[in-house]
Amino acid sequence: MEKDIIFLDTNVFGRKEKYDFEHTYRNNILAVLKRYSNIEVCLPNIVVEELKKHIKESIDNDQNNIKSIYIRRKLNQNFYDEILKENLQKLDDFIEKNNIKILECEKYLDISDVNRWYFNKEKPFETSKPKEFPDAMIISAIVNFLKQSNYSNAYIVSEDKGFIDSIKSKVDCIIVNKLETILREFFDFSTYEYKLIEDYIKDNHILNNKNLIEFESANVNDIINIQIEKAYLEACEIIYDWEDLESLVVKVNYSVDIAGNIFVFDPKESIYDDEDDEYIYPMYRSTSKLHLNDLEIYIELFKDKNGNYKNYKIIDKALIDITDYLDKMELHCKDN
Repeated sequence: MEKDIIFLDTNVFGRKEKYDFEHTYRNNILAVLKRYSNIEVCLPNIVVEELKKHIKESIDNDQNNIKSIYIRRKLNQNFYDEILKENLQKLDDFIEKNNIKILECEKYLDISDVNRWYFNKEKPFETSKPKEFPDAMIISAIVNFLKQSNYSNAYIVSEDKGFIDSIKSKVDCIIVNKLETILREFFDFSTYEYKLIEDYIKDNHILNNKNLIEFESANVNDIINIQIEKAYLEACEIIYDWEDLESLVVKVNYSVDIAGNIFVFDPKESIYDDEDDEYIYPMYRSTSKLHLNDLEIYIELFKDKNGNYKNYKIIDKALIDITDYLDKMELHCKDN
């Protein structure tokens, strides 16, 4: 049987302080791939170690940045060790649940390749990125693994341009920038289908629901009470199609104009006293109108027996870090 293999890079999992191995859409995409015996998903073991390293660094960073002595007294080292253990286990469970093959890089990488690339300043070693040894070892391992294997196609899922350019120059492979789009390589969806989806989203005013948006803020006392004034559908993409369940999942990119009462703490403009362990001059931002862009949600659409869309379910909401919009608000102290 002819087989295809998909290699996942570290950046597939998002920002290192926000890895989510229980993420609905990512697991569901891999669940679709798992149903096909001619498709294998692979993680180089160096990528796995990088993920573990990033998890630990993120937890250590949060621990070191806690300024309040009251919190430090409560959160002992055992607390952080338990969080680390829990999240490393989630990574192991993710790999096992999705039948992900682990590529043991040390078995396949050729150190002479890595040395040659380094001394000749070949990709991934360039003047601006001279220390890309982990990437070089992964690339060498993948190249030699594929030479010794008999896969029909090799897919590389990565957003790292240096990594992509390097591996493309060394082995025949297909580059996919995001895991969300990998199924497009295997399954086709028509322009007509997309038109039906867009019409259903607009006709049912799905994007005008403020509950689709979750806000992250810097202070528990922040006030964010808004309504959606207008929503702008920018793009949608079918992620996978559950034929047996008569439903499909769509990633929707959109933006909105919001209005209401937004009053949030601005830590960058506030003055902090390390000795007294408090902000002695807190500053705030406020606005009654704001445009939120680059929103992304995942929707499952259900069909009736005639193939028409009849209802939907929100899988993942749009997560907004309100501090990204502070410069668009008015600055003042609380008493103003």
